[in-house]
Parts: sequence; structure tokens; C-alpha cells
Amino acid sequence: MRASLVLSSVCMLLGSCSLLGWDDDLEPAECSSSADCQVLEERHPLADDCQQWLCVQRRCEPGPRDQDLDGSPAAECAPDGAEVDCDDNNDRRAPALTEQCDGVDNDCDDTIDEETLSSDDVAFTSAFEPEGGSATQVDYAAVNGFDAALTAFAAPGAAFADALSSGSSDEAFGAVSAMGGPTDIAASRGVALAATGDDAAAVALIPAGCARVVLGTIARNVMTLAEKPGAPPMTHFSEGLPDTTGAVCAAATRNLRTPAIAVTDSQVLTLWVNAEASENCGSATAGPVLANGGTRGSGTMSNVIVPGTDPANELGMTDDIRAPALIGTGNGEFLVAFSLAGTVTLRHLRVDETGSVALVGSQEIEIDTANPVGDLTLAAGPQDGDTQSLALAYRQGCGTRSRVGVVALSWNTSSGEIAMSNAGPNNLDGEHEGERRPTLAFKQQPLGWLVAWDADNGTTLRARQTAPDGTPTGNAFLLLDAAGQNATELEVRHGLLAQPLQAEDGFLLFTYASADGSGSFFRSNLTCSE
Repeated sequence: MRASLVLSSVCMLLGSCSLLGWDDDLEPAECSSSADCQVLEERHPLADDCQQWLCVQRRCEPGPRDQDLDGSPAAECAPDGAEVDCDDNNDRRAPALTEQCDGVDNDCDDTIDEETLSSDDVAFTSAFEPEGGSATQVDYAAVNGFDAALTAFAAPGAAFADALSSGSSDEAFGAVSAMGGPTDIAASRGVALAATGDDAAAVALIPAGCARVVLGTIARNVMTLAEKPGAPPMTHFSEGLPDTTGAVCAAATRNLRTPAIAVTDSQVLTLWVNAEASENCGSATAGPVLANGGTRGSGTMSNVIVPGTDPANELGMTDDIRAPALIGTGNGEFLVAFSLAGTVTLRHLRVDETGSVALVGSQEIEIDTANPVGDLTLAAGPQDGDTQSLALAYRQGCGTRSRVGVVALSWNTSSGEIAMSNAGPNNLDGEHEGERRPTLAFKQQPLGWLVAWDADNGTTLRARQTAPDGTPTGNAFLLLDAAGQNATELEVRHGLLAQPLQAEDGFLLFTYASADGSGSFFRSNLTCSE
């Protein structure tokens, strides 16, 4: 009614309207969109600031102001009960729009890029099944600048082998056993990788029966290894693994296990735990987290790692049976996270050009005072000035009741202060049994973190998106299960690797799984929906 009166009044004042609409020498009444009517905003502006010429049933008529013409009126001009625009200057944001994978809150729900990922590229890669059975120790490293992963694994008959998987093709580089090393690495207490280049990675492992952490590198047909001293006397090997029957490893006086390694520039940091531990979550006897540094060569010597000569640094106590979380942040700086009785300790360390390790700062974050916390993983997001965004994913509780969670952190690289986001720790699922071993990665599109984990006691893989502050968005979704792989039994027991896809929006997820007793590598591209 009001629109008709306004239109009649305009026609009377102008003396230039016909019963069919505007005169041809002005503007036609017919329109296909509100953009067709905007010329009237300049030539015949309306007196009411909350009114604007809009296309209503294919005719230009006054209506509630919609500056960006996305179909939702501005909040201050909307009629009672109307769905208002959250940003009337951006036509990519309106309540009626569908969320897109573009780093924008399209549907005005205060969450960006939620539920925009889909997994339609789920496959096992070419099998790298070692002779003698499935791998017993596996770790992964993202290949810089490529949608590929380096892997290292130990198994009966293969000792310790390494490979590169790009999804479309796999390439085996070799096995340590062929270099005269011990053949019982399959019973080792852990292996860890850290990428050092496009097709190379630093390795840390603890052979069975040896009281030393062994350092080395893997690359295309190049492998060099050196013993890592856990305590004096410090004996280094220029190449090859130590002989487990020799003097160095014969007296296994230390209960070393679960190594971790990271590389930044030319510095290397290695961690391990010295503890009597079992696979029963929550029953491990607490032991010290130990750290030692090293350096990496350059040029033709870039695949050579020289362990530091200082005694190991004790960083604190942990009751987690898995390796501490470790990332390199550049310029010889590293962040470490480990847990004890539900509290996570973060250490900021610096390794100098000699491989010496110095403690720069420390902070504690309380996750859960009632349940043990473990399976920690750290990842870095974008940096804004002195503020580095981080995320910490973890397992909370034990056994079938264990749940996976995540908390976003901000690290002031100048002051060293680490703060938890206002969202606090977030449970990611809670609907399945035995959730554990999370991995995470950050990407600008879709904006936020992807967290993936194995659940149902290792028989399924699941994932979920979170906002940059760690708040879960959308629902957790299933990536891999026995039915989807035409298998009666599926076992994921060697953790996961998540990394941003390089060529498109989304993430790469990579793991080693055993389907019906036969193991091979699994990957999935989680890409933005069309």
C-alpha cells in the first residue's frame, strides 16, 4: 500500500508516468534484478532514507533499504520480523546465502567456512607392505611445497624403510638394514620424522636394546645416521646404525622411548622420554622429557646431521606414553608440549649454531584435572606481527571413554607469553569410542583448523573443522571405515598426518592402515565443496 502511494506521488510530481509504467525516455518499470532499478536512486531519490528502489515482482518499486542488493534489508530499516543483513555493504554476506569456501561468513551465522569440506577422494595408495608383515613403527613428514608425504617405518624383514607418497605414485627410497644396521628395529621404541626439504627428512629412532637415540636423514637413495647421546660418554657415529651387540648399546640402562624431532633452518631438536611406560593409558609411570640439539649441514652436506655434544636437557615430567609435541618456528626456535596429570606444559627452546639447547620460556595450560591428557600435537597457523597463532590437539581420558579435543593458542614471540583463546578447550566429537591420536593443520581457505583422529579403537578415521579460535564448526564426518574399504577388519594404529593442500583449497590426510591384515598407505583429499 505504502509503495503504491509513493509511486503515485512520484508520478504526479514528475508528470511523466503512464498506466503501464515509466515513460520510455526515463526508465522502464520492468526489471530483472534490483540492480536494474539503481539508476532511479540517482535520478529520483526517495525522501525516506530507509527506502530504496528495488525490483519487486519485476517492477521497480520502493522497498526497505538494501545497500548491497543481496536480498536482505539493512538492520536499521528492516520491517518487523524480517531477516536482516549482517553486513549491508557486502553482497557476499546475507542470512539467505549458502556458506562458501571463501574465507567469508556468507550466511551471517558468525562462523566462517563451516561444513564446506567434502571427502570424495578416498583411496589406499600402492602398498608398501614390508616383507614379513605389517609395519610396527610408522611416522610421517609433510613434503614442503608438495601434496606428498615422506614416511619411515619398521617391520620384520625390512628393518627400517622409507618412502615418498604423492597419491598418484609412490616411491621407495631404501632400507636401513641394507646398510648393515641392526635388523630388530621393528621392536624399537619409536621413530620420528621432520621434513628438511622437498624430498628429505630428519629421522630420530631408538633401536631395541639401545640406550641411545639415533639421528639420521632420509632422502632419495641417501641416508646418513649418527648416534644421539642421551648422556655422557658421548659417542657419535658418522654413518650407519650402532651395532646392538656392541659396547654402546649392550647395556640398555635407560628406558628411552617415543622420540620426536624438528628442524628449523640449520638447527635440529630431538626429544625423548625416559620412563617405564605401557600401552595402558593413564597407567604409565611418569618420567622425564629429555632434549638435545644438533645442527644440519648445507649445500651438498644438507643431509648430514651432527648431534650436539652437551648432555641432555631435562624439560619436565610426563605420564604420556606417546612422544611430546614439537614444532620448529624458525631461527632456531622450537616449541615443545608434554602433559602430566591433565596439565600441559609448553616450553620455548632455542638451539644455537653449536647444537646447544637453551630454555627461553615456559607456561602451563590446564586441560582436565580429572582425566589424563596425552597424544599431544602442535601446529602453527598464521603470524600477525609478534603474535603467532597455534593450536594444540589432545586425547582426554583413556580407553573407550577417551575423547579428542583442541585448544587454540596465541604466542607472543617477543614476550614469550602463550595465551589460550576465549573459546577454551573444545571437545570435537564424543559420540564414538576410543578417540585418540589427533593431527591438525591450518589453512586460510577454508579458514581455520582441520583436526583428524582415529576412533572406535582404531577402526575408523574422523575429522572436523574448527574456527581459528578452536570452536568446532559443522559436524564431525567419517573419512575411513571398514565398510567403505570392503574390509571386514580395519586397523589404524600409527597416527595421522594432516597438511594443507598446495594446489587447491582443503587438506591432505595421510596414514598407514591395515585392512584385513594387509597394510598400506591411505590418503584422502578433503576439498572445498562446489
